[in-house]
Amino acid sequence: MRNQVIANAIYSNDAAFAQGGVPFVPMVGPADDGPLNTPTPLTQPSQASSVFKGGPLASWAAIAIKYFGLPVLAVRAAATAASSFGTPGRTSNHGTSAVTVDAGSGTDLNVTVCVAIITGCTIGVSGGQYAVSTDGGQTYGTTTALSTATSIAITLGTKTLTLDFGSGTLVASEIITVVCSFIAQGSEGTLNTTLYPGTGGTGSASLDNTYYPDNDYDVIIKFNTGGALGTAGITYQYSTSKGGLGGTPTTSPSDWSPIMNLGTALYIVVPGTGTGTGTSGAKVILGTSAETIITGAQLSFRCYAPSYNQNSVSLALTALFQNKTNWGRRVIMCGQFQSGDAGMAQAIDAIFASYYKTGINQEKSWIGSFRMQNDGESSAAHATAGQTFQGLVGQMFFGSIGFGDCKIISAITGFLHKRPFALLAALDMATVSEEIDTARTDRPGLPCILADVNGNPDCYDASLDNGAMDDYGFITATTQPEGIYVNNPRMFVLWQQVATSMTFVMMRDLLNKHTNIARAYFRKQLAIGIDKDTKTGYILESEARRLEQTVNDLINDVMGKQVSGQRVTVSRTDNLNNLPVTMNVSGKLVTLAYLQTIEWTDQIVSSL
Repeated sequence: MRNQVIANAIYSNDAAFAQGGVPFVPMVGPADDGPLNTPTPLTQPSQASSVFKGGPLASWAAIAIKYFGLPVLAVRAAATAASSFGTPGRTSNHGTSAVTVDAGSGTDLNVTVCVAIITGCTIGVSGGQYAVSTDGGQTYGTTTALSTATSIAITLGTKTLTLDFGSGTLVASEIITVVCSFIAQGSEGTLNTTLYPGTGGTGSASLDNTYYPDNDYDVIIKFNTGGALGTAGITYQYSTSKGGLGGTPTTSPSDWSPIMNLGTALYIVVPGTGTGTGTSGAKVILGTSAETIITGAQLSFRCYAPSYNQNSVSLALTALFQNKTNWGRRVIMCGQFQSGDAGMAQAIDAIFASYYKTGINQEKSWIGSFRMQNDGESSAAHATAGQTFQGLVGQMFFGSIGFGDCKIISAITGFLHKRPFALLAALDMATVSEEIDTARTDRPGLPCILADVNGNPDCYDASLDNGAMDDYGFITATTQPEGIYVNNPRMFVLWQQVATSMTFVMMRDLLNKHTNIARAYFRKQLAIGIDKDTKTGYILESEARRLEQTVNDLINDVMGKQVSGQRVTVSRTDNLNNLPVTMNVSGKLVTLAYLQTIEWTDQIVSSL
């Protein structure tokens, strides 16, 4: 018992639980408001919205508090603007010309661009024709002559995507596809006007790209009463839940707003998509005065959450690690990695590695998410983007990264929204001790859904493709008979690399805990006299055994049955006459085995 008390006193997380407290869950992400790079304790969902107003940080902090009962240590990171482009895809039997995205390209929109070659040609020789789609191939613009050009420019908001063509040919009917991503203070995808302004109407809607939504939303606006713009009488309802062309939100009618009066306004800033102050929120321009909207008309579009860059997230993490509040073992990163953010993921992992080596009580890990599926992007293209991202990042030693989304009810607005699944899985991990595999189904399922109202898949579900993205090291959702669970609580590492790394978060958490206890004990041995051999300068065997016995007893008392075994060993060959006097200590840990598959055989026999 005495060893247990001592160990609890030096291991902060266990000490907090022993006293009936819970460590704060650390979160880092962009928000609408609030102090930058300042760890802020939150214990009520209302605090998340009052301090940070909105955005990924506020929404996830509120979910942690309301649904999991976890206090949050929130750190706002500055949101920054960045354009990102996937590698151009080509249909089969394409031409020999290499197609690349010009380095000077930029985008203000999150869209999938498709270039259809109408008439094939040799690059640099007249005759080629093409048409462009910015909605994933649903609709194409006018046919344009390529002439002798070796590139084409495609306007995306106020910026331009330029595709460069190498020498060779383009073939008629081939399609070139590029996923374009823009992260700033939020952004929008393509406005769907198929049902707008309605038969006989004259309104011409567009999105105001100078306004920024603060999170991921699937917006749908339906007009209950039509009329002339600029004249009172038009009414509408909106939803920020998953709607879609001609559809309804995927939850109850309560996810539709009350009927709103447009008045004489020519635009709508969709409530709930920002603070509504300045240029915050998604703004839809409905047309000009006297243009008309027909009853039953609809508009829909996708909003994309803001994120951070390597510099802003580094500043936020530095502030977090310097904070002395009792915060938990895993940092939840509330941004989403874009296809070009492999370097940022590596930099984040390096920050955790640095503090692991040098910090006191800072043996921590982290979890983030690869971007959710873009509007108009196929599931196959999204998976390919994730696999490419993994190849660029390589294995993480402190980080986990999720793939796919889930639908969860906002703890602030009460609406159902699509959100990165891994962050929900991370909150679940924060409620259990280090050795627990949260994939186990004897625990409650997670408070989310993966299907639409008809039961059709609407989010990535590992149970439907045999965990393909799990094999690439991503944390993913899976549907079990008991509910929705994490497929595997993975570290971001391929299965093929398990021989040289930790596969599951339990292994990282347990190793962090093991290291934390041992380091805390040996810190208390600094400056205390240790007897040595007068001839060799080596530590006496009796002293080495005393240190080992004490530290191993401490660890065994704390970790108990969390592991199969562990050992801390003191070096016998350090010359303690040398300055600075240094003693090397090493640890080994054997984790529990976690069953992945059980093969069942049954048969009818004549006798047992």
